Amino acid sequence: MTSTAPLVNSGDIEHLLAPYKRNRCIDYCLVISVVLLTFAVGSLSAFYLLLDRPHMERSLMDRRNHQTSSAHLLTENVLLKNDSMRWISTSGIANVFMSSDFRYDDGDLIVTRVGLYYVYSQMSLTCKSADECLSDSSVSLTIQKSSLSEQSNILKLNIQLTESSKQSLASTFSGTLQLFSVGDRLRSKLWTDRLQMDWQLDQMNTFMGLFWVSENPSQDNDP
Repeated sequence: MTSTAPLVNSGDIEHLLAPYKRNRCIDYCLVISVVLLTFAVGSLSAFYLLLDRPHMERSLMDRRNHQTSSAHLLTENVLLKNDSMRWISTSGIANVFMSSDFRYDDGDLIVTRVGLYYVYSQMSLTCKSADECLSDSSVSLTIQKSSLSEQSNILKLNIQLTESSKQSLASTFSGTLQLFSVGDRLRSKLWTDRLQMDWQLDQMNTFMGLFWVSENPSQDNDP
């Protein structure tokens, strides 16, 4: 006996395919929505970058200037005596570095780029023998800014050595913002109230340096 398959008319086929068509329409809508959203986000990002580009360029330039326009020198002499300081200025020795915006001349650090700089210095004293460092005394390091028209003390670091302290290391740090013109100099002087044979400067931790902050102070307040 032969069986006959039921006939399927076109209406039944359309009814069966309807859910798939609806799902496909939803998929198309989702794809189009994602594309439009991606385009909108990309457009907004591009607009923001164009709008903020001057600030971004200045920020990147300032960052490069901070990295390249700077100097950090270590003390050359370690004896405590009343004299001008000498500094190690050769880049690559220990943590010494000096960019092309500066020159070193017989103890003076010469600035060759106009701008606002942060100047800093640290003086550290170390005791050669704990049993010997028992005398009271004062030691000071003065950083001077010298130009063609004037000379001024911009930093002064003081350490008071006392018998009661009985410490093997004494240190002090200071910093300040200063405007420099081309040719302005930084020089330094060491002073003590008595010749020290038991204390001396810690060479790796006694330093002078500066780094460029801006072309002129008003830039920091620009919108």
